[in-house]
Amino acid sequence: MSLLEVFDRHRRAIGNQATLRTADIRLLWLFLDGEPRTLRQITSELGLEQSTTNRQVNAAITAGLIMRSRDRTSDPYLFAPSEFGRQEFASYLDASTRAYRSALADLGPNSSQMLGLMTRFVDRYGAAVAAQEKADPTA
Repeated sequence: MSLLEVFDRHRRAIGNQATLRTADIRLLWLFLDGEPRTLRQITSELGLEQSTTNRQVNAAITAGLIMRSRDRTSDPYLFAPSEFGRQEFASYLDASTRAYRSALADLGPNSSQMLGLMTRFVDRYGAAVAAQEKADPTA
């Protein structure tokens, strides 16, 4: 098993401990900029089918993570995270990054070198993925 496979296995184990569903995490992540959105905007920005977005948003509303409002009945609904949703997302982020922070702290002075190399790796990996997509957009 490769080092990246082991890392991914550990990362998934943390994800499995999350109290939020993956759809809720993606939805709440979208609102980090503080801007409310219409259902159409959410659909577009997440790259989902409208029916999928509608189902996920309604589930998040039922769970108390998202709220909807509108100024006039003729206006489209605007969606934004509730205070509970913000707190749950902050808790998720803290829990999901705690292991990263711990591992970096254990590296001591080598942590900045590791982060520098990891930044270069992620940038180069992204460039390789983009080149691969450009060469074969159907893959």
